[in-house]
Amino acid sequence: MRVKIMVKRIWGRISALMLIMLIAPSSTFMQPLVGAGSYYVTYRSGEDVVLAPNSGSEAGGGGTDLTYSLMQIPQKDGWGESFDSPPQGVPVAQWASANGYQFEGNAPSSAAMWLNVTGGRLEWHNFYTTRTKQAYNCTLTKELDPEGEGEGGWLSAYNLTMVLSFSRTWWHSGSPPLYLTITALDANMVPVLVMRFNHTNALNGNATAYGGSPVPLSPVGSGKTFAFSLVTIGYGQQAALYQNGTQKLAFIAYTPVKYIAVSFFINEPAYANYDREYSVRINEIGAAPLQELGQAAAVVGLPCGEWAWVWSSGATDAPFQVQNGGGISIAAPVFNGEFSEGTTGAWVNLDSKLTAFSVSDGKLRTATHSRGGLGGVGLMANAQGFTGAYYRLPTLHEGDFYVATYVDVASGPAGRNYIGLAVTDGLGRVVAYIDVLYAYISSTMELRRYYGVYPGAVTYSKLVGAWCTAIDFNISRVGTTWYLRSTQLGIDCQFEGTDSEIGGILLNQAFDYYQSIDLAWDYVRTNLPVENISGALCASLDLRSVKAGTFHPNTTLTFTRTSSGIALLEASSSESAGGMIIRGLADGDGVTIFYSNGSVAYNTTVPSGSTGITISPAQVPQPFTGTVVVTERAYTRALASFIGNLTAGDSLTFERAQDTYVFNKTTGGEWDGVVVSGLQLGWRVLVTNGTVNATYWAGSSGETMIYPIPCGACTINVLPPTARIPASLQPGGNYALERIMHINHYGACTDTAFFEVDTSSYTYRVEAKVLSTELYEIAPTGIKIRIIFEFRSYENGLPSRCMPPKLYSGGIQLPIEQLSQNQYEALVVGPEEGDWIQLQIVDPSSGIVLKGRLVI
Repeated sequence: MRVKIMVKRIWGRISALMLIMLIAPSSTFMQPLVGAGSYYVTYRSGEDVVLAPNSGSEAGGGGTDLTYSLMQIPQKDGWGESFDSPPQGVPVAQWASANGYQFEGNAPSSAAMWLNVTGGRLEWHNFYTTRTKQAYNCTLTKELDPEGEGEGGWLSAYNLTMVLSFSRTWWHSGSPPLYLTITALDANMVPVLVMRFNHTNALNGNATAYGGSPVPLSPVGSGKTFAFSLVTIGYGQQAALYQNGTQKLAFIAYTPVKYIAVSFFINEPAYANYDREYSVRINEIGAAPLQELGQAAAVVGLPCGEWAWVWSSGATDAPFQVQNGGGISIAAPVFNGEFSEGTTGAWVNLDSKLTAFSVSDGKLRTATHSRGGLGGVGLMANAQGFTGAYYRLPTLHEGDFYVATYVDVASGPAGRNYIGLAVTDGLGRVVAYIDVLYAYISSTMELRRYYGVYPGAVTYSKLVGAWCTAIDFNISRVGTTWYLRSTQLGIDCQFEGTDSEIGGILLNQAFDYYQSIDLAWDYVRTNLPVENISGALCASLDLRSVKAGTFHPNTTLTFTRTSSGIALLEASSSESAGGMIIRGLADGDGVTIFYSNGSVAYNTTVPSGSTGITISPAQVPQPFTGTVVVTERAYTRALASFIGNLTAGDSLTFERAQDTYVFNKTTGGEWDGVVVSGLQLGWRVLVTNGTVNATYWAGSSGETMIYPIPCGACTINVLPPTARIPASLQPGGNYALERIMHINHYGACTDTAFFEVDTSSYTYRVEAKVLSTELYEIAPTGIKIRIIFEFRSYENGLPSRCMPPKLYSGGIQLPIEQLSQNQYEALVVGPEEGDWIQLQIVDPSSGIVLKGRLVI
């Protein structure tokens, strides 16, 4: 179960965003939101947020809550263009219109120079007859499977190819150069790869990835044809650009390809001469999908902070620090039950006690000199205390199942050695097993058999004078009836037992005396869920709020939450002149004050037990103009703590008691660890014993087990994550993080729809707030509602100049009247029957579309 970090770049899908540049020919082409660059994440109020006046003004949002979700990014089938479709011999604009391409700008189409699609190629041709005396700048763009066509999707693992040729007779140094640019862009028009060429006596060029340093390409000489190929196998994987088979550029791919753009530029008036005859041809462009290698799922678009994938079983790897807009890849566990892949996969050598642990010739080969047999003490003992190979299921399993294995005893009689099969519950406790002790005593072989099912007892018997060169083990459950079988050991019995979830499989091998034996496990076969990706993506994030302005000694800033879920600082001036006050904080939160020139004026961490701080004029001269930043670190504050001694069999139940949380301790359990219950998937349990810390994670059962037990007094803290997104991911799938407004119950509303794009250095936010609605007219075709709403946009947290929005209902643009700087009025037509009106409000500056349902 491996989690691999991916940093630096993202593909942040803006689900409710239609870039205006794609539908308005007069707009600036191939530009993302100003300042956004390629590091960004998005937050939004959701596709169908319910809007009503005066809703959600209090904390909690009138029944709404901010939550995260994962959206799977579909993978397209691929695309190729050989420029042989009709019409041929026509200007590029005409051909683009007939073949589903976007064309912008102006292109030559005269007898002196033209850009045509002709003879199965896109060709720029200068005929050396006369100067056109014009500047030409144009772009031809192909959207890979536009919205609403085909199955949708983008290429995240691909082989992007292009064949380019060039020919000319002679070049004059005073001739205007032609510039050719080929760009692969992501879904938000951010360039993934850019290849730039300019022609003189050859086509000279370079390539960049994500705006990085340019890498030179080999010149394309006259009469030459060069093939370029960009290959990547998926998110966070190595990508490489090849020219005629030679690698020119290598980088990590963090975004899929959605658009291919080809641009031409020439400025003839700036040069004295016109050029000799030449032509530049693009013979073909293609984007073929590759099968992603491995079984990893990738999640991109993560805000900066600590992220971890917690499996449903409670297993996790170490959390990772993710940079803003980065992501992680989550590898599906490799069960390899037939041991045919030459790897141990996700099988674990418990405590590294097996001296041999490898796969060869289709068998898992093990040996050990360590003790740790199941024997007569296996039931409810933690699997971690035994010796052998352990497979922790990624998903806990309820209900019927079976596990079967077959093992060859590769060496002859020697000493005493345990061999067995066990299954564990979600906390790793053995709930059923079959174990045999090969006992070679005084030249006599004994097979001592141990088997049982919790909550029953262990059955013991022995076969004197017996020896098995191979053993089969079979454990299954139907309802609460368990079946334990081994043909070679003569075991065929059934028990009534536990219906607990199954969390793991243990192949037990342990040494007891004198000499060990070698084992070769032929297979482990089961219908348990052994290779899916199910769990929760959890984050421990700093939440920051910014307030800029001029602050006086009587200013109070209160750290709050709004109905849109974004933390804000609200100012008042009702306090005394003793200093500026910041309230609504808790221990561990941070406060930083910057002067207007960017220098730090003040920085502190809120002490334990405090809910605010006062900043005196002696600490920061007041009034001052600058910025106040509050950083909330709720993930560092325990919901409940236990301090004391623990022993095997203890239980700590996490419970709510009025307005707080507590631990209730019980004793006397039959296990060898401490069970902590009452949690949620992805919650952390931090155990501190002196200077030693251990972290455990709760699985889908809401439980975890502390094992081994710390010696002496210890402190147990429960720490919920800032964000927790339960999910079942497809191996090889790619996902983007979305932050949306969640409606907890029918009728719950908010008055504000919003959409925000955040980067490491820039934010852009659009919001529409419903102020009032009233019945205007009842007509035979429906009703008319007068709506007054505010529309605002913000850059870097500060109000920005905002053009009037566009309002749509039912696909029809509605007239609006501006009442004041940010207030607007409109009449919307509602259905004759129904509870709401579907609205779309478009920000002309960015093309962002806010969607919502207006309650009527």
